[in-house]
Amino acid sequence: MKTKTKKWLEIAKHHAKLDAFVQGNWLTLDKVGGIYKGSGLGCMIQEYHDVVEKASEQMNLPQWLLAVFERIFDYLPEKDAKKWPVQFFDIAEPGRNYTGTYNGFFYRLLADSARGQVTFTTKGSEQEKAILQVAELFRTGDYTNAWSAAWSAAKSAESAAGSAAGSAAVSAESAAGSAAGSAAVSAAWSAARSAESAAWSAAWSAAKSAAKSAAKSAARSEYYVWMRDVLISEMKKIV
Repeated sequence: MKTKTKKWLEIAKHHAKLDAFVQGNWLTLDKVGGIYKGSGLGCMIQEYHDVVEKASEQMNLPQWLLAVFERIFDYLPEKDAKKWPVQFFDIAEPGRNYTGTYNGFFYRLLADSARGQVTFTTKGSEQEKAILQVAELFRTGDYTNAWSAAWSAAKSAESAAGSAAGSAAVSAESAAGSAAGSAAVSAAWSAARSAESAAWSAAWSAAKSAAKSAAKSAARSEYYVWMRDVLISEMKKIV
């Protein structure tokens, strides 16, 4: 039976006890107990540059998972954010295959009936179809036709949104429909590429665009509480 290391959990607990976790900066100039205060990962590994990449190597956890962890940390309510590293590293297992978590998390990020990207589209619209088409890739874990699905989703969302909204979809910076399309395309791109770097990029982009959509109908922090709970739920399924 594989032994679960507690190294990073103990570090998270120690830093939480020192109240060293702060949102918004990888590391600050403030010190407490001999360590610099900083964000979830920045504080944990005491690094400022290439933090996700370095944390992934040191912790033996996938970059996409740590990117989502960090995004959630930065946008949770402050009280919840300070507890998040301990919650996460209590269940994170170095070296574990998190493909199932990846598929489940992004499926729900896109297709969840309560807060998924699909809820920010019009029923029956091309954007909704694009979201559900890509979400199906994650539900089944079958990326055989991922490239064609990604291209179809991108073109459908862009065409329906129009040139201005389509441009916004590419940059993941505008209206709910555009952000939804962006998340679908980002997720599909990741699925099609099946590469760690692409997955990390898609994780960050999809989380960002999803939250921008959510901000139009609900408090952003509430959305990130939901995202945290979804990630925990999906991680626990394989632990």
